[in-house]
Amino acid sequence: MSTTKTIALGFTVGSPAARRVRAPVKEQFLADREEQLRRADALLEEWHAWSATYRPALGIPGCSPSSRQAQSSKQWQSTSEIAEESARKAEMESVEWCVDVLKLPQRQAIGLEMKNRAAGAKVWRPAAGSVVLYHDALDEIISVMRRRGLLSD
Repeated sequence: MSTTKTIALGFTVGSPAARRVRAPVKEQFLADREEQLRRADALLEEWHAWSATYRPALGIPGCSPSSRQAQSSKQWQSTSEIAEESARKAEMESVEWCVDVLKLPQRQAIGLEMKNRAAGAKVWRPAAGSVVLYHDALDEIISVMRRRGLLSD
């Protein structure tokens, strides 16, 4: 009786035929992983630029309390522009949620990398003793983004 193992397709494990079948699967996995890394990195860059536009309201309010909740009619925007703006805001809020879920050292690694990219130079440095690198934080946030629906499986 033979003690060789077969995989689901009927090939003997370790045989040349089994290796030929596994190679494209591994290449596809690596390609998908690289695409997810690129997409997550692009989302983080876009999120950083989006979040940098936030300015807290400090000091004396610039309007009357009776009209504080009034908003522009946006009649100068087309329907597609309004929809794109709304979708982008929802997507960036989801990315912000994903970043907030991470542990503090990972959030710091992402923040430092994004600030350095925005500055165009390596100006910001991690605190002494910090061992979390941006790529480690990126690996961690990919799983969170997948669960949140920002990245496909």
